[in-house]
Amino acid sequence: MDTHPFDIFVGSRIKLARLNAGLSQSDLAAQVGLTFQQIQKYEKGANRTSCSRLYQISKVLDLPLAYFLEGFEGEHYSIDDEDKLEPVSTMIDSPDSVNLLRAFKSIDSLDARRSLLTVATVMSTGAKIDIMPS
Repeated sequence: MDTHPFDIFVGSRIKLARLNAGLSQSDLAAQVGLTFQQIQKYEKGANRTSCSRLYQISKVLDLPLAYFLEGFEGEHYSIDDEDKLEPVSTMIDSPDSVNLLRAFKSIDSLDARRSLLTVATVMSTGAKIDIMPS
């Protein structure tokens, strides 16, 4: 059986929610009666997550079931196009990434968010910007 893009999408949402909750794969697995390997397979989309299991996971992570389903846009998440999956699957691989996302989310000012995004973009590309226009 081929991996379906929806399974990959749901798995990435499980991973994001788990990291946001500060849980390891082992922590989540213990709370839903699985091994960490099974959680790992769910997160990668290698194994399909049943509705009842997703319900259990949603309860442990204190999220509505819809959280894991919202945002899927069909072919947009094609497994044939790894670049489209990368932002979801790799940006949340480290605690620093999750902490940065939490901090960014807590900024109320839209202007401050945009400024921070500009700084991060410049830093990531190595480009230089003139912060004091002539």
